[in-house]
Amino acid sequence: MHSIKNYQLKIDSSNVSSYYNTYKTSFLYQLSESISCVNGESILYSLISATIPYSFYGLNKYNNMLDVQETISGVEIIRNISIPYGNYDAISFLKVLIQLLNTSHYIYSIIYNKINNKFNIKINTIGVKSLFLFGTGPNKECACFAFLGLPQSDIEIDNDYFETGMITMNDIYHLQIKTDLGSQNVITSDSVDNILQVIPIIPNPLSFIFYSQQTPIKYLLSQSNLQTIKLELTDNKNRPIDLNLIPFNINIKIEIVKNNDYHISTGFDPRSLNLDDNPAEQTALERIIQDPRVIDRPAPYNINDYIEYQIIQQMLKQISKKENSKKNKK
Repeated sequence: MHSIKNYQLKIDSSNVSSYYNTYKTSFLYQLSESISCVNGESILYSLISATIPYSFYGLNKYNNMLDVQETISGVEIIRNISIPYGNYDAISFLKVLIQLLNTSHYIYSIIYNKINNKFNIKINTIGVKSLFLFGTGPNKECACFAFLGLPQSDIEIDNDYFETGMITMNDIYHLQIKTDLGSQNVITSDSVDNILQVIPIIPNPLSFIFYSQQTPIKYLLSQSNLQTIKLELTDNKNRPIDLNLIPFNINIKIEIVKNNDYHISTGFDPRSLNLDDNPAEQTALERIIQDPRVIDRPAPYNINDYIEYQIIQQMLKQISKKENSKKNKK
C-alpha cells in the first residue's frame, strides 16, 4: 500500500473546540477542513511527536489521604489527614507526614533508611495504638498506601518500629494519549484500550516530557471521513492528568493510502484459491469476503487479528503471483 496524500495535525490543547474535564486534558479537536478518502482508499493515522509539561503532581487527589484511628485509654478517635499535593522525595514526605500526624496527644517517630529505601514508624506516646486505615477508612479510595510501599490493608502502629515496604514517591509510571478514532489499539493486562501511544516519563518534575518516533505505528481509521478527534491524556491507571492548566502539544500524521497494492483483478473471487481446507485460511477468507478493507490493515489490533492479517497477506501474494503468471502467458 502506498501513500497518496499526507497531512500533519499540530494540536495545541489550549486551542481546541471544547473540553471534557476541568484540567483541559480531555478535549475535542476540530479540523479546519475535513479529510476524506474515496472507494479504494483508506485513512491511516499515527502519533509523530508530543511535548507534555511535567507539571502534574505525583501526590494528588487520587492518593493524598491518610485515615488514622488512634486509641488512648479505651477511646477511639479517627482523624482524616489530607497531605498537600506535590512532588515529594523521601525526606520532604517524611517531614510533612510527621507534622500532620503529631498532636499534643500523639507523638510519632519516622526514620528513613536510605540503604533499603524504607520508613520505620512508631508512636512514642506510651499506651497509645494507631491504625492506618488504608483498607477500611472512609478515604481508602485515595489513600497514600502506595507511597509507603504497602498493600491496601489496615496497618497497626504501636510503640515498636513498623517497617514499611519499598517506598515510592509517585504512582504515575507513564502517560497515555487516547483517541476516539474507533480503534482498540493496545492490549493491557485486563482490557483492550483505545490508546494511541504510551509515553514514558524520563525527566524530572518541572521539565518537559518529549516524545518522537521516526517510524510510528500506523492505525487504520474505521471511517472514510475525519472531521474531529477526541483526545485524552491519562496516567497508567487511566486517571485524568492534571497539568495545572499548562497546555501540551501533539503532532498526528494522517495519510490517505491506496488499498490494493497487489493489483488483483477487479471481480476476483478469493474462493477460487486452493486453501487445502486450512481452517485459519478459511476464516481469513471469510473476513476478506465480508470486508475487503482488512487486506490492508496496517497495524493489527490484537494477537488473533495479527495472525489473520499475516494469513491474508500470504494469500494475496499467492493470488497476485497467479494473476501475474496468467498475464505473462498471454
